[in-house]
Amino acid sequence: MASRFRLLRWAEFELDEAIAYYEQERPDLGFEFFERYETAAHQALSFPELPSPITERRFALPVGRVLFVQFPYDLVVARDESDMVVVAIAHHKRRPFYWRKRLAKL
Repeated sequence: MASRFRLLRWAEFELDEAIAYYEQERPDLGFEFFERYETAAHQALSFPELPSPITERRFALPVGRVLFVQFPYDLVVARDESDMVVVAIAHHKRRPFYWRKRLAKL
């Protein structure tokens, strides 16, 4: 199991942006989104191996995703030597694999 869980700066920005968007849509919906993020993060940390490995492409590090419940987002995570790293909070309608360049910075 990963010893630490951390977000890349861009993933943190995506999380904040999504929370703000949903909060504008309906009061407390941003909070619900954050709760779903926390659930997805907990699931990612609970797997001894990566959750739902992404195998469509080859990456230097193992990469996986956890679906958010009730929201069209994935928590995209990579595992480096001892950390579980959130690479992106990816909306399902965004360009696939737009976040892959972020892996080079791990």
